Amino acid sequence: MNKIVGLFAFCILFVAACSLTKNDHKHDDVISETTQELEEIVENDASDRTKSEKLHDASRNMVSDRLKNANKSQADDSDKEYSAGVFAGQYGRNVFALHEYCTSLGVNLSEFRDKYIKTHEQLYINANLILNSRGSSVDDLYSKIKHTTKDYVEKEIKDMRGILNKNSGQNIFTLADSCDYYNELSRDQSSMNSLQFSTSFPAAYEIIMNSN
Repeated sequence: MNKIVGLFAFCILFVAACSLTKNDHKHDDVISETTQELEEIVENDASDRTKSEKLHDASRNMVSDRLKNANKSQADDSDKEYSAGVFAGQYGRNVFALHEYCTSLGVNLSEFRDKYIKTHEQLYINANLILNSRGSSVDDLYSKIKHTTKDYVEKEIKDMRGILNKNSGQNIFTLADSCDYYNELSRDQSSMNSLQFSTSFPAAYEIIMNSN
C-alpha cells in the first residue's frame, strides 16, 4: 500500500517552476531540457522500481536541492516564484490532468479532486498571489505544460495498474481501476495526507505559506 501511495505523490510537473525564470517563448525548451535531465537520472537508476516511482524521487530531490539554502520564512522572490511553480505543477496534475484522463476512461474522480482542492485552498490562494505579481497564475502556468502533463499521467496510471496487479498476484486490474483507486484513497485520511503538497515538497510548502 505504501508503495502505491508513494507513487501517487509523483510530480514531474515541477518543470513549470523552471520556466518561470525563462522567457515565455523558451518554456518548451526548458521543459524538454528538464525532462531529459530527469530521464537520464531514471536510466542510471538500477533499482526494480517503476519509472514513475523513480521520476517521483528524482523530481523531489531536484526541488529539495534547489531550495535547500532558501530562507523559508523570508524567501526572496526567486525562491517564492519557483515554489509557486512547483505547486502549480502538482495542483494542475491532480486537479486537471488526472481528472481529464480518468474521465476519458469513464471514471469520475470528482470525489478525489474536490478533496484535494479543499485541502490546498490556502496554498492555491498564496501561490496565485505570488504568480500574479508576474502577470501569471496557477491555472495559466499549468496551461503551458498541459501537453507534457497528459503524457506523464498516462504513464503513471499504467505503472500503477502494474503495481496493483503485482500486489494482488492476478492480472485483473484495468486502467479504469487504477483511476478509481484515487477515489478510494480520498476516503482514507492517512493516504490523503501522503498526497499533500506539504509532504511531497515541504520546503516549497513552507515558503508559499510564509509568503504573505
